[in-house]
Amino acid sequence: MLWIWEASAPGAAASGVCGDVGQARFAAAEWMRANGADAALLEQVRLAISAGSLMPHHERTGTVLRARRYSNGRIRWRRATANQAA
Repeated sequence: MLWIWEASAPGAAASGVCGDVGQARFAAAEWMRANGADAALLEQVRLAISAGSLMPHHERTGTVLRARRYSNGRIRWRRATANQAA
């Protein structure tokens, strides 16, 4: 399983792929603090290969976390529904 993350701030955006949820939370939180982003999204995915083309792609597992950064710099993570990741 892999974790993908994305965050955006005025004039900037970033995303990444990590091997575990701890790495993904750390990477997203560091980017949020450095760039003034107020929110981020993490989603657990599995790497799959398309049968027809043999091209790799990510399949959603339905596990999603949303982050919110508060004015004191604290970041809180909460589970979200897969629909909120779309």
